[in-house]
Amino acid sequence: LTARRLYNDALAAGGLDEVAVEVATIFGGNHEAYADQFAAITGFSADTYNEVIYEQLSPTFSSGDQQEFVAAAWELENNAAATYTQLFAEFESIDAQTVVASIVVINGRMATVLADMAGLSGDLNILFDPPKEIITLEASAS
Repeated sequence: LTARRLYNDALAAGGLDEVAVEVATIFGGNHEAYADQFAAITGFSADTYNEVIYEQLSPTFSSGDQQEFVAAAWELENNAAATYTQLFAEFESIDAQTVVASIVVINGRMATVLADMAGLSGDLNILFDPPKEIITLEASAS
């Protein structure tokens, strides 16, 4: 839900062209769907977000500058994919692993779209080995 909120901030800030608006709308919706899926398989509520990550990334997402938004969203999607990949092994449920695996694939696809928007699609090194950081999840935000 943190990502959904960040994408909403980018939309509210303005400054995005028609394509970036569509990307922010769809990608934010994807993250909301992820939260719903996790709520369904874990029984946890899907009504909280990670305030620490949100406060860290919010200024860039809400800057109103499309290039800043695209770069921040690309980084977020790569970090999310890396985080979900690490979490995959921690789940015992096949259903949870299936959901996480599908999310990783979608995050990778979204990162590819954002890389193209950022002008990075010709750099295979960065596409195949993007900078990434595992997002530390707090128990209250799980």
